[in-house]
This record gives sequence, C-alpha cells and structure tokens, in this order.
Amino acid sequence: MAVGCQRSTDGESASAGGLQSLPLTVQDVRQVSGFGEFTRTADDDRTVADTATPEGPCRALFDQGVAFGDDWVDSRTVVDDGDVDIGDRAPVFASIIQAVVAYPDSDSARDAFDRRLVDMDNCAALRLEFMDGAVLRPDPATVAYVNDQWTVASAVKSSVVVDVSVTVLPDSETIASEILQRIVDRID
Repeated sequence: MAVGCQRSTDGESASAGGLQSLPLTVQDVRQVSGFGEFTRTADDDRTVADTATPEGPCRALFDQGVAFGDDWVDSRTVVDDGDVDIGDRAPVFASIIQAVVAYPDSDSARDAFDRRLVDMDNCAALRLEFMDGAVLRPDPATVAYVNDQWTVASAVKSSVVVDVSVTVLPDSETIASEILQRIVDRID
C-alpha cells in the first residue's frame, strides 16, 4: 500500500488507491444519511482513542486502539460531524466515523474482526445504561452493535477491517450498514 500510516509493506493491497480511496466523501455521507449538515472534522492515518468509554469490553466499540490492536500496517479514519436541530431544545451533535484498517494478511484481519465480535457480545451481555444494545450478524463477515441512539458496524474483507459508527441520527443502523457496504465494495 502506498498511503496512510504504513508500518509495514507486507500487507495485501486494499485497492488501487490504497486506504485513502476507501472512506466515503462527506458529500456521499450527506447523501446516504439524508443529513446535509455534516462537515469533515477529521481525516487521520492513525487509530483514534476514546477515553470517555469505561474500561472493559464496551471500550472496544469506540476506542480504535482497543478495537484494532497494534498489529495493523495501515489505517485511515475520517469523521463527519454536524448539529441536529431538534426544535426548542439545544442542538444534538451527530457523528459518522469511518475507519479502515489494513493488516499484514487476511488471517490477521480476521483475528481482529473476531476479537471485535467477542467484545460486542461481551458488551451487550453487560447491559450497561447508555451502552445497552443488540449484536446483529447479517453474515459471517459483518457485525453490528445497535443501540437506540447509535450503531457501530464492522466488516472484514481480505486483509482489511472496516468500521462505521453513526450516532444520534434516526435509522443509524441503516446508515451505518449502507456506508459499510459501499466501503467493502471498494476493497479488491
């Protein structure tokens, strides 16, 4: 791969344009979500930490360092944020995060994805307030953790794990699934 924060050149190519070409543009995110107020607030070649979520299996839902481990070879994360007007109350902050992480080989990517599955199952079993949700597995290479306010969806293909989180927006599960599928379809 020729882009991102490469830590090795042994990884299989994700696509002709590397990881840079995989996340959707902010215009595509606006179209898929039906929310035109998104702006791109981050575009990084490192995994993003989350210190707000308590330690334990639920931390892996939002802390990319925990979720993806440290054996990846390339990473790209983009964040689109916007204020949602909810009438008489203060606006609510909506966010869509797309993370694409490449591993040295497909087995390493599958291991990372399988760890993600275990963390999602363990988090759901805790039934924590604000973290309570259901784990959906539409196929062996895709999983989603669905809460009434947000969704985190992940997929593995070849040597790449893709992760999409959507917060606050209605139909977060549908939005996350659509963005996830579009990214996965771009992977060779």
